[in-house]
Amino acid sequence: SHLPVGAKVVFIGNTEESFETKEAKEALTSATILLFCKCDRNLIEKIWPLMPSLEWMHSCSTGVDHLLFPKLIESDVFLTNSRGTFSDSLAEYVALGCLYFSKDVDRWKRQQKDKIWEKYVVEEIRGKTLGIIGFGHIGQSAGKLAKSLGMRIIGLKRRVYDISPNDGICDEILSSSQVGELMEKSDYVCVAAALTPSTRGMVGMDELAKARPHTVIINVGRGPIIDEEALIKALKEGKIRGACLDVFETEPLPKTSPLWEMENVLMSPHNADMTATFLHDSVRLFALEVNLFRDGTKVNLHYVDKVSGY
Repeated sequence: SHLPVGAKVVFIGNTEESFETKEAKEALTSATILLFCKCDRNLIEKIWPLMPSLEWMHSCSTGVDHLLFPKLIESDVFLTNSRGTFSDSLAEYVALGCLYFSKDVDRWKRQQKDKIWEKYVVEEIRGKTLGIIGFGHIGQSAGKLAKSLGMRIIGLKRRVYDISPNDGICDEILSSSQVGELMEKSDYVCVAAALTPSTRGMVGMDELAKARPHTVIINVGRGPIIDEEALIKALKEGKIRGACLDVFETEPLPKTSPLWEMENVLMSPHNADMTATFLHDSVRLFALEVNLFRDGTKVNLHYVDKVSGY
């Protein structure tokens, strides 16, 4: 309903079978835009030869690591994503992770269950340091909210020159080669980077070994950025205090994973950004830009660097 006059939807499908009909193949021939909400590279690769007129692809999600394939990367088709649409919800999740461990919410719940009235000292996150790995839109939103709660912010990004020292958020800026230093300085670590070949396993055994014993790891980026086996080992051995995880190396998380039963882990099923209106907001954001595309104007969405992967 948000599409401009003159634009039309030629076909809707979400399985390989739905695109095998004569109607689908004829419709795809004329398609200049492809909007994908819930699909993966296998489906897109299969229908790719059927779309000779394609000029623009848009992802309703922020991460595109599960969508990129060689022919798309090498093509002239430009790719955009919904960066920024989900940042506020994910920032709240990061704040939740900090507060959950600082207030020892598990202890409150245990005492409530056992009807125990026992006061204990709680921590403040004010004055604590939040290190953010991946200071893009999500990282900035998390940093801004944490800053309002009195936290000190360290931002880490591959292109450090993209972060202004006067942005009002960062107290310190580090490059992607300084993950270990960020670990040494942080009370809480938020992983918010995109998954690329260079970020896969970015937080591994060596980096976790540099973390403080009271450090909490919060992952709202992608699971494989953290070496999950190394994380589990660090949690079991008390090398770090805990972890708050919305994403995992394998999803759904296998029932055999030790993470399910670890008391120092707070987990969610990759739904920290699944608000009541998340899909509608994302599609609406896209639809409002179709008019610009039709007029030959650059759309006001994030253009993905298909080679870098974000």
